Amino acid sequence: MLQEVIPATPGYFVLAPVHKEAGEVEALLTPVVAWALERDTFQPYPISLDGLDVDAPAILRPDGKVDRLGRESFSCIADWLVDMQLHFPKYRN
Repeated sequence: MLQEVIPATPGYFVLAPVHKEAGEVEALLTPVVAWALERDTFQPYPISLDGLDVDAPAILRPDGKVDRLGRESFSCIADWLVDMQLHFPKYRN
């Protein structure tokens, strides 16, 4: 259950892997406009213009690093995409 919604600092984006026509995989960036906090754990969930996203694959931070919510971090989008392709066959070229 969500407890509170707070505005997001500019520079945060929800990342989602997408296939290009030529077979490459790239990151689709959607700006985060607010964060919804879970009542018991205070886990933040991004809210974009598309709405609340509790299943966001990853978040791009203003410093260029990528976080999977509640899991590992990556130094950049390219490293995250490599990991997505390695662990999730549907994102392989």
